[in-house]
Amino acid sequence: SERVRVHAATGIGYLTQANKSGSSSSSAAAIGGGSSGGALGGAADGTGAGAGTTPSSGQQRAGSDKNEELRVLAERHFISANKIEEIFPMTWIGRGMLNLSVERLEQAKFFFGTTLKQCGQVLPALLGMACVNFKEGNYEESLAMYSKAMTLFPERSGAATRVGFGLACYKLGQVDRARAAFRRAHDMDPDNVEAMVGIAVLDTANLDHRLSKDYRSKSENAIRLISNANMIDHSNAMVQNHLANHYFRRWTPIPAVTAQVQNG
Repeated sequence: SERVRVHAATGIGYLTQANKSGSSSSSAAAIGGGSSGGALGGAADGTGAGAGTTPSSGQQRAGSDKNEELRVLAERHFISANKIEEIFPMTWIGRGMLNLSVERLEQAKFFFGTTLKQCGQVLPALLGMACVNFKEGNYEESLAMYSKAMTLFPERSGAATRVGFGLACYKLGQVDRARAAFRRAHDMDPDNVEAMVGIAVLDTANLDHRLSKDYRSKSENAIRLISNANMIDHSNAMVQNHLANHYFRRWTPIPAVTAQVQNG
């Protein structure tokens, strides 16, 4: 019924607001990407030298409280929708998204899995299951879900799905496939920040200025991508981290003079 749809859509709207303000990354697949370390892992979780760009503890608490309020409102609408009609795919997907956003992975898996069983290959449910598997460290299954989403919905799946696919490839040691996925995501959406950083990090990961003939051009292209990403989203901690690392490496100490002041 229309009432169910309105409640489910409103709940998803509140949840989307909470997720946007609660994460510096637009791709759900990037959540937890840095758990095992590595160059691209740092890109995914935004930790490291860019910590200076992190909001103050007061700002973080205020943001966290606001996000919690939005999630509570979202859950109320999902509950209302469920009371009207128990079997409604949009409600299941919304509840799956809600549980995923607060790390309740088993519950998220239940709602996404139920949607797939009852309704077939629904794109949001496929992507939800891909995210759950990624966060659980089941990268092969995550890769399979992203691949299925791209095969069934080549246009609708969009650039963010290619980024998730690339991250799963990277975790499985398939670096060339990861790079190709990030490039495809960048082609589809030139403003996709995660794709830009992924390309930059992988293109410079094994560069050696003593051995690589195109070291300079690749390095300049990488910092250009990250700088553009910073212009698109200047509050993104992941991007700030890589910019800070770049300028730290370029930092050169300069001679200093010590002066001693004496009375008289």
